[in-house]
Amino acid sequence: MSKAAPGRLTALEQHVMLAMLQLAPQASVAAIVMYLIRKRQRAQEPSPVYVALRRLDDWGYARASRGLPKPGGRAKTLYSLTDAGLAALQQSLQPGARLRRKAMSPLR
Repeated sequence: MSKAAPGRLTALEQHVMLAMLQLAPQASVAAIVMYLIRKRQRAQEPSPVYVALRRLDDWGYARASRGLPKPGGRAKTLYSLTDAGLAALQQSLQPGARLRRKAMSPLR
């Protein structure tokens, strides 16, 4: 059962969603954490990523599925954005884009 979605996404939730878009269809937790470390250029523990993914799944913004198992290993859980998640991400990024455009426009 989906929980009510928040009014706005946190910065980590936005970054995790952007990572899922870039890494699709291979967006495992390990891949997302490595992506965040590269892009944010700072350490990223996996625990907050798991929490963000759980919330996004609860809200219906992300979907978990099992990948193919590796020989002698188990299948990774892969994450993808839903249509609702993509719409929520786009909406959450719009205020920042408007603010950046205003900041960069010449004074009148």
